[in-house]
Amino acid sequence: MSSKQSKLRVMLSEVFQANGLLITIFTCVAIVFGGFTLIESPERWWVAVVLVGAVFAAIFLLINATIVIKVLLSLAVLLLTAAFAFQGGATLDPNDSGAFIWLFGTFVVYFGSLAISYLISSGQSRWSILILTEFAYFVGVFVLTMLGLSLTWTAAAGILTAFVFFGLVYRFGSRSRTAEDDMPQNVVSEVLDYSLPRAAAFAGLKTRRLADGDKKAFIVWSDRAYLIYPVKLEQALGSIGRKKVQLSYKGKSVNPWLRHLNFTLIPHRKSRGADIMLVLADTSNANGTEAKTIGVSVPDSKAVVPVGIIPGKLLLSRDEPALKKALMQLEPNFADFTDTLSEKQKQALEDFGDAKDIVEDEAK
Repeated sequence: MSSKQSKLRVMLSEVFQANGLLITIFTCVAIVFGGFTLIESPERWWVAVVLVGAVFAAIFLLINATIVIKVLLSLAVLLLTAAFAFQGGATLDPNDSGAFIWLFGTFVVYFGSLAISYLISSGQSRWSILILTEFAYFVGVFVLTMLGLSLTWTAAAGILTAFVFFGLVYRFGSRSRTAEDDMPQNVVSEVLDYSLPRAAAFAGLKTRRLADGDKKAFIVWSDRAYLIYPVKLEQALGSIGRKKVQLSYKGKSVNPWLRHLNFTLIPHRKSRGADIMLVLADTSNANGTEAKTIGVSVPDSKAVVPVGIIPGKLLLSRDEPALKKALMQLEPNFADFTDTLSEKQKQALEDFGDAKDIVEDEAK
């Protein structure tokens, strides 16, 4: 069974555990009512089909309850701002086409920003920022028009401005919430540049370095791929919250930080969509000497992204026996969480990164 199939199975299992009684009652009512209808009026077979569809629709809504609410809220904001834009435009500029352009621009901003969100990797909810963008577009056009600018040109130019605003906030807005200074710090050292490729080679893995600003990580792979992100933990990861328990570091949730790393550091497009699992290498072994897996929630989804943690103290050594053990926990602990790489994806990884200087023969 592939990791995607197992994730779907887990998701359905969680939904049935949380809403089992409700689903059972709804299904039983549908079966009884549909069966009675077929017996009494066979020509009304379509009623049973509709009921079956209603059962599946109910399960879908239960699985995606949060996202459905956000979508409906964003549509409500769209219709509200569109109505006010048309009425306000007709009042501010009754003799021009500004009201129609403002109305049209409201829909363009909404659906255009929605399309942009699927082209950008981000660890944030697209719907929340979409609502914010709609409000910003409406308020911006209204204020500038009240200041004496042309409604027609302001509404038209505001569309492009709204796209830029949405793209920047959606892509980079999560940085302000990750509080990276309070999270485990990325370890960048010449020792790692030497030791990690060699440790990977001893484990039968190929390596490429990955640099993103002042961050440094390593992609390693054979049949499956992992992004090793070396960090220094000053203490073990803990937990916070009562009703909703979250993994924490120094009393703060690590979820926003891990989402930010997963969506911005892993090269999804350049690797041709390779399923690359983020793995933290704890160079201080503060979190223990056993590999662990964290489930990180995904915005606008019930899905959970697996993130691994391995003891990484051995990676700071140049000693060959230590390096032979350093990455041996990767495949046994994390292989079930990732999909097998295709040949095209392997070739993309071969051509990737700024690590052409790694001579793998030297690591063997």
